[in-house]
Amino acid sequence: SGLPPVEFGTRMSLWLLKHALRRHEEVSCHLEREVRELEERSVREARPGFFEETFLLKKEVSSVRADLWRLKGILGSISAGNVRIQGLTGGHDDFIRVMVDEADYLYETVENIRESLLSIVELKLNVVSYDMNRVMRLLAVVSVLGLVPAVVGGLFGMNLIGNPWSITLPQVAFGVSMAMLTLLYVFYVKGWMR
Repeated sequence: SGLPPVEFGTRMSLWLLKHALRRHEEVSCHLEREVRELEERSVREARPGFFEETFLLKKEVSSVRADLWRLKGILGSISAGNVRIQGLTGGHDDFIRVMVDEADYLYETVENIRESLLSIVELKLNVVSYDMNRVMRLLAVVSVLGLVPAVVGGLFGMNLIGNPWSITLPQVAFGVSMAMLTLLYVFYVKGWMR
């Protein structure tokens, strides 16, 4: 199993540390596959459970990251000589150093998985925000267009007969239509209609 020839207790301690590294490697591979699947799915794909799914995945990644940080700290302490395992001599430093390097690599991998997951969530939020801005622009255009007849109707009242000015209903309708068409043109030139 690649363990150095040492007494049984020391061998079991090293086996447990090696086993913990292997298990974390399997978990990080699984998490990496899940994040890759999320990346491959279309961002515009409307899935109601997207944020719940990514939240649970982020929680799992954070848990694995914390475990790896502790394991990396333990292996680093053993390698530095701050923590001693009885029966382990200086001749086994290379074996411990390899495990420290593996733990560092796994920790960096999980950190990259976490950053990828956060990027996916940010991208989804940006797409939702962009779509919401488009809807808000459309609502603003409709509101401004509805404002023109409302203001004219408020100024002239319900009927034009008997008023001191000589404006007919077709003239008012033409003026309102032209004002609305002018506003539509302005919004189209600004890019709000696309």
